[in-house]
Amino acid sequence: VSPTERPSPGGTLRLLRRYEAPGEFDPQKAYDQVARELLPCCLLRTLMSYGEESTGPAGVTPLPDLAAGPPAVSADGLTWTFGLRPGIRYGPPFQSVEVSARDVIRALERLACTPCSTGTDTSRFSVIEGFDDFRLKRARSISGLEAPGPLTLRVHLVEPVGSLPH
Repeated sequence: VSPTERPSPGGTLRLLRRYEAPGEFDPQKAYDQVARELLPCCLLRTLMSYGEESTGPAGVTPLPDLAAGPPAVSADGLTWTFGLRPGIRYGPPFQSVEVSARDVIRALERLACTPCSTGTDTSRFSVIEGFDDFRLKRARSISGLEAPGPLTLRVHLVEPVGSLPH
């Protein structure tokens, strides 16, 4: 595309790489810069994301993505409730399956699984009640995660943090 042409939507993105890293596009195993850039922009969805602007206030303010809106936070800052946007579905061959709060919990449990998360620093999730117990195999689930409804995710923290949406 020349500087005067406008790119058209669609097409295929091809990357020339000098090496192949195992699991590089698995969110729990991604460790190189290319995968870390492509995952959030093109390959996965998160509860909250960021606007298209990369600098200034618009680039650092979390915006709803899978979430239907900003989370509701309890007065003590320990309980965060996210409502999920209805109608978001997986890609083929699971396009008939709607993303649910249980799916988000399953993703966080997979993230806590040490062998699964070779490229991810999971310490920032230790603020979720029971995350470390699950990660260390002292519990069968993350006690601070619950799905009171198919599109409602409740997160209980061990201490108040303002960075959860990030």
